[in-house]
Formats: sequence, structure tokens, C-alpha cells
Amino acid sequence: LELVETYRYKLVVIETLLHFKRMGNGMVFRALVSRMNGLGYEVKTKLLFAPKFGAVAARRRIYLYCTRKGGGCESGQFLFPTGSSQRHPVYSILEPEFFRRGVRLPRKQLILREHPLQRTSDCLIQVGELRGVGSGRAVYDTKGLASAQLATGRGPGWTSGIYLIDGTPSRLTVREAARTVQMSDLLAVLKAPHH
Repeated sequence: LELVETYRYKLVVIETLLHFKRMGNGMVFRALVSRMNGLGYEVKTKLLFAPKFGAVAARRRIYLYCTRKGGGCESGQFLFPTGSSQRHPVYSILEPEFFRRGVRLPRKQLILREHPLQRTSDCLIQVGELRGVGSGRAVYDTKGLASAQLATGRGPGWTSGIYLIDGTPSRLTVREAARTVQMSDLLAVLKAPHH
């Protein structure tokens, strides 16, 4: 908000996690909207679901569209996009099998579910889990959406989730994980240096 106060932008767009709206029983989110209003901005908010806009990852985000009153960029004309009902499943972003060497997990650890678990059509399809304890062990079907990316992911699924690919549990490759959030294959994917 320091930049908004300093530069008094005509238009400010903020994308944030759904969790932000719940923080402090909603008080943090309401405080942000109130502060933007206090700075002379009209604020429109909406929850958008990334798969409705072509992404593979099941990401929900809150968008705030803030226009400065009297700044010549009135929000009355702005409409949030509606998206599409077409979904792109995980299998649509997979690389050829020979790229999977470093991301396959031992098949003997896999416990398949008798019936796949999917709460709604907007959810991942869980087909099993890996033996052991801790998070990051659910195994998903590639016919469903991808897990939302977590920079702090833990367990064998860490940041990409685990998917049943050709009968073998596997994480996504770096390129596939980038594709889940609509990053172009033309972008260079840098690997972290080993220390």
C-alpha cells in the first residue's frame, strides 16, 4: 500500500490467495478494502477459478480491481471475466515418458483406492496414496485437474503433487509444473544449483 499512497495509481489490481480473505476471520481482507477506500479507491472483488481460464492447476484466487475515484479510470465499466466450462486435465500437459526418469516414485509404495475420490468436478481425482506418514502422499488421476502449487510442499509430492502415470506414481517434471500455471514452453526453466 506504500506504493499506492506514494504514486496514487489510477488503477490497482491485486491477486491474492483465497486464504487471505479468511485471515483473522476476514478482518485482514476487510482492512485492506477499507484502506483502499480510504485512499479514494472504489474496490471490486471476485473469486476466480484458474481452470475456467485454461489453467490445469486447481487454483482459486481473489482479485481486487481498484480504481481511483476521479482518476479517469472508473470501475463502473469493468466486468470480471466469466471463463469457460472447458477443463484441461493433467494428461494434456505431460511430457514424453523419457523425461520422467527423475520424478517417478517406487510402484511398491502405491496403495490404490477401490473407488476414486472426487468431491466435485472442480476437484482433483484421488486414486490412491503412497505408504508412509506425513503430507504429500495422495496420488491423483491425470484425467482430473492438477494440484495447486505450493512452494512449501512437503513429502514425496512436494510442490507438484503425485499422479498415476502409466501405472506408476510420479511427480510432475519442472516443465509440466510450469505448464499447470500456463507458463509458456518458450520460457527457460532454470534448475537450482546444487550446494
